[in-house]
Amino acid sequence: MFTHLQYQPYAEGGPRLIAGKTLLFLLERVTRAKVGQAAAGAGSGRIDDPWRLSRPDHWLRCASRLTREFGGDAWLTLGGRMIKKDARVYVSDEGPVYRYLQGAGGATPDSSKTYGGVAPTYQVAAQRIVRPGTVFPMTATEGFAGIAEAWTTIGHTRMLVNAMRNLLRGEAMAPLSRHYSRMQASLPVLVAAMFLAEGGRNIRAFTLNLMLLDLAEAGVVLDPIAGTTYSMDRILWHPEALDISSTTVSAAATSPPTTAVTGPVGPHRAMAPVTRRNQLHLVGGEMPASPTMGGERGGVRMEIGDLPDQSHIPMARREKARQGWLRGRLNIQNFDYIHSKEIDVLTRWIAMRRPYTFRAVDAAAIIGRPVEVPDWDVLFEAGGDLANLEDAIATRLVDFDAMT
Repeated sequence: MFTHLQYQPYAEGGPRLIAGKTLLFLLERVTRAKVGQAAAGAGSGRIDDPWRLSRPDHWLRCASRLTREFGGDAWLTLGGRMIKKDARVYVSDEGPVYRYLQGAGGATPDSSKTYGGVAPTYQVAAQRIVRPGTVFPMTATEGFAGIAEAWTTIGHTRMLVNAMRNLLRGEAMAPLSRHYSRMQASLPVLVAAMFLAEGGRNIRAFTLNLMLLDLAEAGVVLDPIAGTTYSMDRILWHPEALDISSTTVSAAATSPPTTAVTGPVGPHRAMAPVTRRNQLHLVGGEMPASPTMGGERGGVRMEIGDLPDQSHIPMARREKARQGWLRGRLNIQNFDYIHSKEIDVLTRWIAMRRPYTFRAVDAAAIIGRPVEVPDWDVLFEAGGDLANLEDAIATRLVDFDAMT
């Protein structure tokens, strides 16, 4: 994973290193500033008047209030489907929305609900991306097996990303195609989980998941040696645990991953090498989601606060004191594997958007080099060296169009 951002200023001086954790504070601030007005639909407690969300600020407003004000059931319509958010902030598909608007929703059979009306895990959602033929399998046996190829190529990934962007806009999911029905039975509940439920647990996740769509659409390489890219299945779940859970007992489940993986497998989620594939449920996919209780720490709000009065400190020592105080503020924040995944997505996206100014680097590349703790007033405010970075994040939240 990438852990730091290297910044090469156009003015004098060499490259500067900024810890990715520092950037999460900036991401939090920009995201919360974009929370907008209420969208159409009552949503909470009104199955006959679901939310109809079409702009990033609408989604952010609902997500920011999801656990605080909408603790019970809430309803959302996407792509002609009725989506339910329950008290646990799990998301399920409840069937065609027209049935509920006509007062017949209560009689909707489970067979008409995606995943049988049960909130799917990201592992199950990833299985559908790899094996879309499991959706409406009868069509495959009747001679239409050709439409059931895995949705893992860059072309299929762009198809899925475009459909997800349309769902976020509240528009028709996609032009009619041989994939349409299977996407309609898979994507609306997934979009609600990624952008409403995850955003409710951790507001930064909303912006980061939009960035993941950009990385996937651009075909950004994850592993240069293997040549793998951000396909939707890898975003959702680790490919070597697609059919393996924590309780799976087999030679494959107890064998180590084919490539080295580090994850929160130690006591109290301490990072350690993953030695068995049936531990990969703790790792999940590239998305900074909440595998096995991860979000309880990953969603902690990050705040810097105001710098204490420095008038009693000699002028020559104030910068050193300020840096020490900022490092202390960073260190007291809860930091978990989820944050590491957030940083990896954020630094990769910044490097993609500003390739001539920024480069994402990992921990091995910074050994013996000083890492900066930015002065927020100098670096991130208007006119500062990194003001364009703040603007880039804010621009990502203007609409749902691709930023690649």
